[in-house]
Amino acid sequence: MLRLRNRVVLLPAPILCGLLIAPPPRATPGGPDKPRPAGTPGPLVERAVSELILIETYVNDSRGRPLAGLTADDFVLIVDGHKSPIASFEYRTIGLPLAGAETADRTTIPGQAVRAAGLPRRFMLFFEDGASQPAGLTAARRAAQRFLATGLEPSDQVGIAAYDMDLRILRDFTTDREALRRTIDQSLHEARRLSDFAAEQQKHDEEIGRLLTEIKQMGEVRELGGRARSSATPQEKSRSGRPFPPAAAALVKQARMLAASYGLEEAPRLRGVLRALRTLTDSIAAWGGYKAIIYMGDGLSENPALPYVQRVLAVVQDDGVFSRVAQSSLASDLQELLQAAAAAGVTIDTLQTRGLEAGSAREMEAARRRSNSLESIALASGGLSSSSNDFLKALHDFEADSRGYYILGYVPGGPPDGRLHSVQVQCRKRDARRVRCRRGFVRLDPKEAHERAILAAYTVPEMYPQMDIGLSAVAGPASPSGRVMDLVVHVPGDRILFRPEAGKPTAHLEVGVVALDVARKETVQSSRALTISLSPEHGRPGEVGVNLVDRVRLPAGTQSITAVVYDDAAGLVGGTRLTLAPDTSSMSHVLGLSIYSLSDKSVWIEVPEGPAHGAADPSMEYRIGPALKAGYAPGEPLVCGFRMPERTVGGTGFRIAIRQGDNLLKTVGVEAPAAGSDGKVHVPLPVDEFLTGEYTVVVQEILPAGPVDRGIAALSIRPAEAAPTVPAEAPEP
Repeated sequence: MLRLRNRVVLLPAPILCGLLIAPPPRATPGGPDKPRPAGTPGPLVERAVSELILIETYVNDSRGRPLAGLTADDFVLIVDGHKSPIASFEYRTIGLPLAGAETADRTTIPGQAVRAAGLPRRFMLFFEDGASQPAGLTAARRAAQRFLATGLEPSDQVGIAAYDMDLRILRDFTTDREALRRTIDQSLHEARRLSDFAAEQQKHDEEIGRLLTEIKQMGEVRELGGRARSSATPQEKSRSGRPFPPAAAALVKQARMLAASYGLEEAPRLRGVLRALRTLTDSIAAWGGYKAIIYMGDGLSENPALPYVQRVLAVVQDDGVFSRVAQSSLASDLQELLQAAAAAGVTIDTLQTRGLEAGSAREMEAARRRSNSLESIALASGGLSSSSNDFLKALHDFEADSRGYYILGYVPGGPPDGRLHSVQVQCRKRDARRVRCRRGFVRLDPKEAHERAILAAYTVPEMYPQMDIGLSAVAGPASPSGRVMDLVVHVPGDRILFRPEAGKPTAHLEVGVVALDVARKETVQSSRALTISLSPEHGRPGEVGVNLVDRVRLPAGTQSITAVVYDDAAGLVGGTRLTLAPDTSSMSHVLGLSIYSLSDKSVWIEVPEGPAHGAADPSMEYRIGPALKAGYAPGEPLVCGFRMPERTVGGTGFRIAIRQGDNLLKTVGVEAPAAGSDGKVHVPLPVDEFLTGEYTVVVQEILPAGPVDRGIAALSIRPAEAAPTVPAEAPEP
């Protein structure tokens, strides 16, 4: 995983602005093209001088309904075993305006509202396909579709994530219920969600069972034959203390070895589930308001070797077996997840998709272990857990639980220490039959919180639309071994926070790019910290964007490319991803095919190669040019630039075709480039009347048999954006 270690000041340098540059296909629907939702993580313009820990507390009456009308005097807050003062108090209920924060004596604290009014609830539906039986996840998806049609408030935002081989965001937060249901329906037909993990577990269990049956049978034969037939080693004894015969002793060793190896084999897949949940938790940490992850899956045992080991111990004496299976323990991963949820203020509700199970005592014990892990996750994060066969009811229960709850504010002492601090809340009211809250909180050091956000952004960039960054890959020369590409990261100017430094508006960004092939092998890794200072001739902050160009060599095959940008002054993280299709010989004729905006200007900066550089050369200036972006507004004037390829035998010229799907919408002739232009051409694109949607711009060579595609670039026309909340320039500190 990429960490942004190398800090370097990027120097203004001339680049090939007219040759290499192309917008990628959109990574996922519902991404950064939509207006910023309420509660999107905002800029940290001023550092807070005090800290308030918010503890959601759920109080239910005898009928399980939220109990309203309580005051701060009705609660006792215990932190790290000590009774602590309640610094603020609020009752949050769906559909009613929020009151200001209140102290225990019910007096309002001006300017210290616990939560901003209007923040929506957010629910992330998490389908754990990697280690769960497919039938249960199919039923869970069907229940989720019905839940989206019958539950929730109109303002509630829902996202959809899945874990199979990797963590994937199928849909980021949106209020579009129909789009969410379509996304779930599409995921039902994905082959990659069909896991064989449960079937493999069954095979492992059967193999252990076969060996134990043989061991028992050999032990019975030995007892019938008397002592003369026994030559067992002292180390291999049955539960009754009798030694096994040599043949059985060999099988005992094999059974012990298999029990440990099966645990080690299964642990990485289950560990991946917990780490995916942690990444998802980190990715929504900065969102305001109530936020919950609803886990749906079979659950997991804290140590996958234990079911096999306990089967062996039912037949064999082995006092040291537990020390040998410690490597397959998931306890530390589980604890890391719980601490991440405590630091992020995220509630995790868990739904075991096996439902209520019946079977042998051993099977019931395995089911209990899976349920216990899910219950511990929910309990620690203040959520609910269900193993009911009625999945729809469970989802409704999770949603109803957050319709009315109290928020207790606690002011901690000392600097953030990254430790888990225990929390208990008691209620003095007799009507309060059930009181529940998260079991702890964690205060992260800002540097650690920053690193967690960036690492999560590389895994799930779709969860970081705040900066609306774009990523383009522009083709250069290709060879059988690979291709030269310019990876262009565009950051809109109105999403960057500039502060006055040395008399100039200055921004500090960290930018990283990672490319992976189909085998998830890293093919490119680049990370830089940069400082950008604007002069009057560059433009005003908020009006000029930034295009960062990183020239790389990529293999010829499919590539998944992720870009992450962090604005240090604003405290914002942006992420985006594109998939680069394999290179084809017919498409390598056109170099630098790219689409620019004539109305949006950007500072162009080449990312330097090699080790980190020192201070910037003050004599150099940034290159200003048209912006290359991932998406353009309707009616925005555009131009297509590329290097004209040489004509093939029989070719009569070139043209640009604009298509939507298989439909040809417009064509534009391409005139021969002027002398001395090095073959570069710039052709205006007649797209003024195009509606929002996805299009392709194709350079075609006109041959006697018909036009042939020689180069292609994606064109995304998106709705106009909402006004950003990031200030273009902060006052002098």
